Amino acid sequence: MIRLIPRHQAAADPLVVREIASALALSPVMAELLVGRGLDTVAKADAFLRPDASGLHDPFALGGMDEAVRRIREAVSDGRHIVLYGDYDVDGVSGTALLLMAMRTLGARVHYYIPSRHAEGYGLNEEAIARLAGEGASLLITVDCGVSNCREAALARSLGMEVIVTDHHECPSTLPECAALINPHLPGTAYPFADLCGAGVAFKLVEALIGRERALEYVDLAALATVADIVPLVGENRILTSLGLDAINRSPRPGVRALIAVSGLEEGDVGAGHLGFQLGPRINAGGRMDLARKAVELLTTDDCDTAVALAAELDRDNNERRSQCARMEREACEMASREVDFLSDRAVVLWRDDWNSGILGIVAGKLTERYWRPVVLLAREAERYHGSARSIPGVHLYHVLEECAHLFERFGGHAQAAGMAIAGDRLEEFRKRLNALLRQVPSEVFTPVAYYDRALRTGEADERLLSDLDRLRPTGYGNARPVFLIEGVRLGEPRTMGSQGQHYRACARQDGQALPIVAFGQKPPLLRGAKHDALVSLERNSWQGRVSLQANLLALQSYAVAREVDKLISRCDDAFDLSLWQQLDQADAAAHDPLPASGTREYCERLMASDPFYGTLILLPEPSAARDAVRVLEEYGLLERFDVRCGTAVEAMPADNCLLLAPDFSALCPRFWAEICVWGGVVREDFVVNRLSQLSPARIGIIMEPGYVQNALARLVRYGFSDTLLRAMYAAVRRELTGGRTFRETDGPARWLAGELGMPISAAAAGLRILSELSLISCSEEPPYIVFHGSRGKVSLHQSATYRRILQTLYPN
Repeated sequence: MIRLIPRHQAAADPLVVREIASALALSPVMAELLVGRGLDTVAKADAFLRPDASGLHDPFALGGMDEAVRRIREAVSDGRHIVLYGDYDVDGVSGTALLLMAMRTLGARVHYYIPSRHAEGYGLNEEAIARLAGEGASLLITVDCGVSNCREAALARSLGMEVIVTDHHECPSTLPECAALINPHLPGTAYPFADLCGAGVAFKLVEALIGRERALEYVDLAALATVADIVPLVGENRILTSLGLDAINRSPRPGVRALIAVSGLEEGDVGAGHLGFQLGPRINAGGRMDLARKAVELLTTDDCDTAVALAAELDRDNNERRSQCARMEREACEMASREVDFLSDRAVVLWRDDWNSGILGIVAGKLTERYWRPVVLLAREAERYHGSARSIPGVHLYHVLEECAHLFERFGGHAQAAGMAIAGDRLEEFRKRLNALLRQVPSEVFTPVAYYDRALRTGEADERLLSDLDRLRPTGYGNARPVFLIEGVRLGEPRTMGSQGQHYRACARQDGQALPIVAFGQKPPLLRGAKHDALVSLERNSWQGRVSLQANLLALQSYAVAREVDKLISRCDDAFDLSLWQQLDQADAAAHDPLPASGTREYCERLMASDPFYGTLILLPEPSAARDAVRVLEEYGLLERFDVRCGTAVEAMPADNCLLLAPDFSALCPRFWAEICVWGGVVREDFVVNRLSQLSPARIGIIMEPGYVQNALARLVRYGFSDTLLRAMYAAVRRELTGGRTFRETDGPARWLAGELGMPISAAAAGLRILSELSLISCSEEPPYIVFHGSRGKVSLHQSATYRRILQTLYPN
C-alpha cells in the first residue's frame, strides 16, 4: 500500500499564479508548480529559472574562511608541504581534485591523500596522519571530512601540522581544535546557504583563493559532486550544477569526456541524472572496490590516453561493484526474512563478516526502498564493524543515531544517510536501542509514501507544459522533476518490454483522452481495465527519429472498491481451485486445539480498532467467500486499508495489511503478520495450524459463514477422484509413458496431467499420489520422475491414504 500525498497542502493563490504565468510566459500549470515550491513572486521565479554565477554568495561569509585563506597563502609563499586529505566517495574525490588543481595554479607544493575505505575507513586516521607528518607535511587540509575527528586533529597538531577542516556534515557538540574550520553547518555561521556538499565547500575555498572567474574553471567537478552526494538542488547548489553541466556539455575535461564515453552517453547531452546514475557510480567504484586515487588521477589528468585507460579501469570496477551489490542484496533480503520482526522492528539492522563495506550504502538504499524502514548494514573490518545507514522521510537519521552515540567508536552523517564504526559486541545492543527509539515515531511514517506536486488531467499534458518543465532543470533531490497525479485512469492492455519482460507500455485513458505511459521495472497491474490513480512524470520519447510526449509511471494505486476487486476474482478461477486443493492435499491428521472463529460483522468491528496500516493478512481461498469479504470490508470502510494480491504476498510490504486472493499456502511467511484470518474455503484446523505454525493459534482466525464450506466443496467435488476420474488419469499416464514420454522437471507430470484433464496442478498431483499409493505408478524426485508399473489386478481406492483423507473431507458424513 502506498499513500499518495500532495507535496504542498495549501492551494496556490490563483492571483499570484496568473501574475507569474503572464509575466514569464508560462503555462498556468507551471506557474502553479513554482508557487508551490515557494517561488511566489515574479522575481523569485525568474531568478530560479535563470540560474547564473551572480547568484553565488560571498565565500568569505563562511566562518573560518578568512583564516583558512591566510594560512594557505602563507604556506604557499613559504614553500611548505601541503596535503589535501579527501574522502573516498564522489564528493571527496571531486573536491580533492578541484582544490588540488586550483592550488597548483598558485604554485603550491601540494599533494593529496585518499584513505582506503576498507583498510582505514571514513575520515582522518592516526596512522595516516603520522605517516604524512613523517613525510614532511606541515599543512593538512581536509575535504569532505574532519568535523568529527577531534582526536586525530589533535595528533596532527602535536606532530607539527596545521590543520584546516573543510566539511559539510552535521557538526557534533565537540569540534576539533584547528587553524580554521569551514562548514556551512557551523553553529553561529552567517552563511546564507547551508546545503553545500563537501566539494561545494572546497569550491568556495577555491573561489576565495583565486577569485570567482578562475574558480568557475572547476565548477564541473563541483556539479558532479553536488548531484552524486544527493544534496538539495536549490539555491547555490542549483547554480553550481547548472553552470557545471554547461561546462561539461560545452568542453569536458579529458577525464570527464572519457567517463561520458565509457558510460555510453552522448557528448553534449549530459544531464543531472547522468551525473548521478552513470558518471558518479563509476567514480565511486574506485573507492568501493579498490583505491579512490584512480578517480582523482582521472579528474586531474590532461592526457587523453591516460584518461581513457583510467575510465576503463573504473568501468570494470563498477561492473564488479554491480555484481557484488546484487549478491549482497539477495543475502540481506534472505537475512531480513529470517531475522527482522517486521511487526515490531522499525529498522532493519544486519551484519556479516564477509560483506564488502564499500557497497553497504548502495544496498542499504535499495533495502530502504524495499522495506520502507531505516536500514543499517555493517561489515567487519579488522576488530570492528563499519556500517552505512539510509533513512526514509520522517526519520532524521543523524538525530536518531546521536541517541546511540555512546555505542559507536565514531559516526557521522545527515538526515538521510550516515556511517558508523562499532565494536562487534555492541551490535545487538545497537539494534535494540535503534528500534526502541524508532517505536516512538508514528506508525504511518513506516508506510510507503509517494508525493506528487499537482493533480493533472490527461488533456493538460502537452508540448507547452513539457517545454516549461524543462526550465526546472537541473532536477534532482530537493528540486525533483514534477510528479503529477492522474486520477481515475484506465490502462489499456499492457505490452511488455525488455529482454525479460521487466517493463511495460500502456495507454492511460481519462475523460476520453489518451496518454501513452511507460513503466520501467514494474509488472502490469492485477486489476487490468479497472480505474487507478497514477503518479507520473512527463518526458519526451525519442524513437526512430520521432519525438513524442509520454508519461513515466512512478506508482499506481488501485481504486479500493468492491466492483474493481470483483473483476480480479473472476479472472482467478483456476488459482482458487489450486488454493482449495492445497488445503486438502497438504493437511495431516494430527489433532489440534480448536481455532477461534468469528462472524463477518464481529471480525470487522474488531479490525476497525487495529492498526490501520499493519499486521493483518486475510486469506481468501474461495471466490464466493472472497466476494463476500470484499463487500463487507468496503461496507465498514476497511477495504482501502488493504493491498490486494493474488497467490502470494511476496510483493506486499512485510507486515502491511494484505488481502490475498487464492492464497498459495506453500509460499506464506506467517511471522510477517500479527494476525492471519482464513475467510472461507475448506478450512481444516489441522492444516491451518500446521501451515501457519510460526503463529500461535490465538493469532489465527477463521470466518466461516453458512454456505462457505458448501460453496468450496461444490468446486472440489468436480475433482472428487471417483473411479471414473482415476481411471481417466491412469489411462492418460499409461498412454504417455508407454509411448516413451519423459519429463524434465519434478512437477512436469502433474503439470502435463492437469492440462490433459483440465484440472488444477495441485489436484493432478494428488491424483498421481493416489495412483502411486495404489502401486500403479512410482513417483520420485529424480528423472524420469514417474514410472508406469502396469496392471496389478483389481485394486480398491480405499487402499490410498490420500484418497481416504480427501473423501473424508468432501463427504464427512
